[in-house]
Amino acid sequence: IEEGASTLSAGVNSLTTGVNAMNNGLHSMASKLPDDAILDDMDNGANALATGITPLGSASSRIKNGAARLEDGLHLLAEQLPASIDPPDGSARGLANSVQPIVEISAPVPNSGNALAPNVIPAALWLGAGIAAFLIHLRVLPKHAQYFSRPAQLTGKILIPLCIALLQAALVYLTAVFGLLIRVIDTGHYIAALALSSFAFLAIVFALTRAFGDAGKGLAMIFLAIQLSSSGGIMPVELSGGLFSDLSPWLPLTWVVRGMKATMFGAYDGEWVRPLTVIGVTGLLALISACWLGRWRFVQPALMRPTVDF
Repeated sequence: IEEGASTLSAGVNSLTTGVNAMNNGLHSMASKLPDDAILDDMDNGANALATGITPLGSASSRIKNGAARLEDGLHLLAEQLPASIDPPDGSARGLANSVQPIVEISAPVPNSGNALAPNVIPAALWLGAGIAAFLIHLRVLPKHAQYFSRPAQLTGKILIPLCIALLQAALVYLTAVFGLLIRVIDTGHYIAALALSSFAFLAIVFALTRAFGDAGKGLAMIFLAIQLSSSGGIMPVELSGGLFSDLSPWLPLTWVVRGMKATMFGAYDGEWVRPLTVIGVTGLLALISACWLGRWRFVQPALMRPTVDF
């Protein structure tokens, strides 16, 4: 009995020791567990992960479907392609130069000097008309002319300046053909273009002077500068800007340059009728306007003096 009691007591002590050891182990495990805040974050993260898994699965499914459609398209493309392709004949350089441009010259000009002549000559004719206006009192008439009709008054005043302008046109022709040796393919119409241009320019300057007095002569020179920029006389009008391109068809110098090129070199398929018609009509309109613009100043013939004293 005593031996059994001793054994029981030893077992009880071992059990107590084991219970204490287990208790100590539980306390150690509890101390190593995270606090409640960390556990809450872990729980929230798990919920977010679970929420994100569903869209990810849907996207994965769409990718799988797209890959399947791409595979079907590749198979269809492979079926449509020919089994073999014959390589092109020739070399790479030959293929690169296979298109040979053909340049056709419709209005040949021997050199740059000749090519610039139709642009310079109209400016010279305009300056000649301006000089004629400076040499003669365009608004002064003898006193007895006040009883004449307006067309008669205008004719009497413009007759001498017109002769000067036409003489200038003749000198320009002689200088261009015999001095500068410029070849003109249509001599008759070229002479007509020079004469009509001189007449139209003089009529325009005359109308401006009748309307604005001596200030009109200055306006005529400003108008010349505008026309040189807009008529293609200095550079192609396409390079001059939008405003100049819009003004170009309405300027007399534009049509004079066109008429000169058509009659001198056969440019624009030699079409000279329209330019010369526009020039002539412009001159007539300016001359008619000069009949009624401004006022004449009537003086005694003895008081009429030249504008320039040599």
